Amino acid sequence: MLNVGEIKARLAELGQGPAQWWGQNFLIAEGVQRQIIKAATNGGILPQVLEIGPGLGVLTADLLTATAALDGQVVAVERDPVLAAALPAGLHHPKNLKVVPADVVKFNVDAWFKDGEYDLVTNLPFQVSNFVLWRYLTELPRPRRLTIMLQKEVADRLLAKPGGKTRAPLSVLAELYTDGKVICQVPSTAFWPAPKVTATVVQLTIKKPIEGEDYTLYRLVKAGFQNRRKTLENNLAAVAGGKDGARDLLKRSNIDPAARAESLSLAEWQVCSSNCNLSSAITEAKK
Repeated sequence: MLNVGEIKARLAELGQGPAQWWGQNFLIAEGVQRQIIKAATNGGILPQVLEIGPGLGVLTADLLTATAALDGQVVAVERDPVLAAALPAGLHHPKNLKVVPADVVKFNVDAWFKDGEYDLVTNLPFQVSNFVLWRYLTELPRPRRLTIMLQKEVADRLLAKPGGKTRAPLSVLAELYTDGKVICQVPSTAFWPAPKVTATVVQLTIKKPIEGEDYTLYRLVKAGFQNRRKTLENNLAAVAGGKDGARDLLKRSNIDPAARAESLSLAEWQVCSSNCNLSSAITEAKK
């Protein structure tokens, strides 16, 4: 674990400081790091690991140790070209480290991993959290488990239960595909420079394969949450042939048309999806 002085010195050697526009906040709390690694390894060792935004490699060093016993590898995706180029030397050129200098939005995960045969472990840059969660939960190849640090607000939405104000499409998605839990809360003082928000480490374990009908569910859920102040009857009108179609769909699903999206359980969304006939649902959901 690097302290603030060591981080500053390392960055000075590279001729740069923390890039705020890329969300570069370096973890300096050793206790948090230990909890991430303990949760990720789950008392054992890791095969293949994807890390997004490794920065100076504080977390990467432990991940390399965790994969070495299985002759595995850590694929570290870093969009800062200076940090990406410096990472192997900073970690003494480990054989099981592969650094990909790219934005994770453009990263081709298919070229590196097979479905269910890797773990995603990362102190995630907050700006890409929604993209990463949707991508690695709804598109193949998916990891077997995600141990990720998120902005607390995003983590709260991700694990929100029906009826709460933080319930969102991500909540339904996580409930559909994973068993999720909070590992620890992380104060802003655990980083340098300290961000203006706090963070939460969560772990999601994949429990369900992706099925064709899931895309209809995605489309319905996104439409249902389009305007949180509107009823489901109003929000679903755009995808169910108008308000009459939405009202009919909800009644056939035994759901009150005046209900709001955050009140529905996963089971209710699934019933609604099974009763729905959305034209081009798969195409629309992938846009």
